[in-house]
Amino acid sequence: MSSLRPSNIVVGAASGVIGMLAMDVLLWRRARRAGSDDGFVEWEFSTGTTFDSYESAGAPAQIGRRLARLGGVELPTERAGLVADVVHWATGVGWGVASGALVATSPVPALPAGVVGGVAAVTVAYGGLGAVGIYDPVWEYDAATLWQDVSAHLVFGATTGIALWALRRVRS
Repeated sequence: MSSLRPSNIVVGAASGVIGMLAMDVLLWRRARRAGSDDGFVEWEFSTGTTFDSYESAGAPAQIGRRLARLGGVELPTERAGLVADVVHWATGVGWGVASGALVATSPVPALPAGVVGGVAAVTVAYGGLGAVGIYDPVWEYDAATLWQDVSAHLVFGATTGIALWALRRVRS
């Protein structure tokens, strides 16, 4: 346990990126099994995709649009893919930083901290996004759909935790 220094924040952010890559590879492989023929980079980054609306671009795009509106900015629909990508990655990095801060300032080990971050992310998604109408209420989802999302976030959390552990070791 130490104090929260800038280097702890960088390690947390890097761990979040690694966790996001692991989660997104899992989701991409699931999409491929379901019939998608997109390569990983094409699937991962939707900036080149044209969306009819922010709703069709997914939850991250809708969150970004709402945040921009709070600041008085109206984002054009042509930017929905870019907004989705930025919010998606910023969220993963943010959960990595939170997990890293937990490890740096408490006796919680890296792996549990990462898993807690993954569980918190999916809980906030279904609870918070359901409350503001971006997601349906959690009880309206079937168990298979919930498991697909929860399991992907557990991969994110576990990988983030392992990355936190490894990067903290390399740094010391």
